[in-house]
Amino acid sequence: ADGRGFMRRMSGFEREESELAAVLLSLSYEDLAGAASITDAERVICERKVMEVLDWRVEEPTYESWISVFSTRLNVMTEDHLQTSFCWIWRRSLSLAGEVMLL
Repeated sequence: ADGRGFMRRMSGFEREESELAAVLLSLSYEDLAGAASITDAERVICERKVMEVLDWRVEEPTYESWISVFSTRLNVMTEDHLQTSFCWIWRRSLSLAGEVMLL
């Protein structure tokens, strides 16, 4: 009734949080690794605050916004070495998404 179960199910990132903490520790980022290990109660509090700030309005990403962010992140990670390829993938993905929407 208080939303805690819902918020817990919504996070579902416990495994990823543990993996992130392990990677940060292996890179000697002890302070950040501790921040990645939060309790369920702390997670619920943070999620609730975010939802309240958003006035409980969460916009699900569109395919276009998702592929744009994904392509941009990959481009940054590869330091622009594959920019031409990522631009092609981005344009092709949007084209295919448009075709699917017309079906």
